[in-house]
Amino acid sequence: MIITIKHAAGRAVFAVLVVVLLLALSACGGDTGGEESQVLSAPPTRTPTPVGAPTGVGVSASVDSNALPDGLAVVALDDTINGFLTAVEAGEIDVMDQGLIFTQMLIDSDRSCFGDTTWANRRFELFFDMTGITLPVLDISAWRDAVARFPKDDLAALIRTTWDDAAALAPVNAGAAANITVCTIPVPHMDLPEELPASTWESPYTVVYDDAKVLTFDGDTLLVMCAGGEACMDGMQRELAHAFGLAYQLRLSGFSLDDLDVFARLIFEARSGLFARLVYPDLPSKWPDGLAPEDEKKFWRVLLARMQFDGVPTETSMQLFYGYYGVEYFPPWGGMIVASGMVDDYQQQHSDLAWVELAALPPDVLFDMTRGDAFVDVSG
Repeated sequence: MIITIKHAAGRAVFAVLVVVLLLALSACGGDTGGEESQVLSAPPTRTPTPVGAPTGVGVSASVDSNALPDGLAVVALDDTINGFLTAVEAGEIDVMDQGLIFTQMLIDSDRSCFGDTTWANRRFELFFDMTGITLPVLDISAWRDAVARFPKDDLAALIRTTWDDAAALAPVNAGAAANITVCTIPVPHMDLPEELPASTWESPYTVVYDDAKVLTFDGDTLLVMCAGGEACMDGMQRELAHAFGLAYQLRLSGFSLDDLDVFARLIFEARSGLFARLVYPDLPSKWPDGLAPEDEKKFWRVLLARMQFDGVPTETSMQLFYGYYGVEYFPPWGGMIVASGMVDDYQQQHSDLAWVELAALPPDVLFDMTRGDAFVDVSG
């Protein structure tokens, strides 16, 4: 099985391939996710379908239980990646089966990370989107370098420290956001090319080029992606604080990341960015304070145009969240920057509001659609 995750069509192909994997793993099945919900009306009631452990190549993940705070578990997946690479180098995995075995091994290693047949499809999509990984492995040395330089112990220590620091501002470690599993995984470093692609098909999202990345799947599960060895530690504390803030909101609301429509996702992310800045005011923000007027106009033109149809599809949502380097109409971090401006404005107008109170507000209270009127003539 060959998986090349590039962009819209690539992710559609990947979804089909993972469905094949999941059907092979278990006859039980379940909801594997799909398009984002367009209405936040009530917490979802989806219940994961238990499945038996699949057969096949597998390496157990390592769980760091050394002095972990109550409610926090750290699961390292580097041994699983190492086992996959060793099997590839030994010729034990056919090149056509690498995609199947790679995903199966990660599911087998610890189901709290990528889930079972109910959740794995969408989680792997997001993972590939944010890392730019392609399979089969074309450059095994890049993977070997990522595993060899993976700062597993330093990451686990930083996760514990950030968890404690975040808890000083909001109850991320109790009540609405307790019992979080943080999975850590080494991934190859991606260099920003000197000549940037001009189309969304050829260009990865901006986040692919960051060595420190964290995916918050829901209020219970985070995936920490480390590229470049110790280089990923730069900025990782900010990413973790952001992720804990997002997990708190998801747990509080009863939603997973994939349940949020584009407007809710932008506000949740913007509030998480504010949370990270409040926890670590001396750390630089992940994105600039504002967009150039021309770039903000591009953002609103795309958003409003898509709203004329049946909501904003998942692919456009990702493009609006992260943007691209060098692709017109999707400026880097465009949606995050616009939403952060909305959240910051609201906070300044309600300065007596604590972050936990801000986090409990419905997203439509903060998402100000009228801001687009200054940039786009919606009548034309």
